[in-house]
Amino acid sequence: MTELDVVGAPAPVASQAGLSASAPPVLPEVTLTAPGVDGPKLVKNVVPASNDFAQKGEVAGVASYKVILDPEGKILAVAVYRPIGFGLDENAVTAIQKSTFAPAVKDGKPVPSVIDVAVNFRIYSKRTAAGAPESAAADPNASPVTGKPSMPGLYSQQAQVLPKQQ
Repeated sequence: MTELDVVGAPAPVASQAGLSASAPPVLPEVTLTAPGVDGPKLVKNVVPASNDFAQKGEVAGVASYKVILDPEGKILAVAVYRPIGFGLDENAVTAIQKSTFAPAVKDGKPVPSVIDVAVNFRIYSKRTAAGAPESAAADPNASPVTGKPSMPGLYSQQAQVLPKQQ
């Protein structure tokens, strides 16, 4: 799909909202990132959950979303720009709405803005799950991927200074 689909609660019909059918939606004029504009920033990231249907179908990839922020950094709208499907877009939109953003700043003042958010969905299997082999779960020095003991290194807990032998 190449068009933007705004995800969230369905918009009320114009007659239900008390508007005329010709009244366009009112959105603030947003500022795009440009020289002299500090773009909005992600402050708190909420990771979207996957679902069994997507995992069984081995659905993985990157989905893109456009988020419109007000001058306080609050989310006004989330649009699915490049969907992935299988119910993952709804999970991503929910997670994005729980995330927090710092607003864009132009001339020292916060302004409404748009930020692109990319969400990476992965396939989880028995090999990549947190509970790799049970023998590895008991060993804190085991690699979470292979289940084998990690090699000692400069920054690992396994590296120890041995006492001098006399």
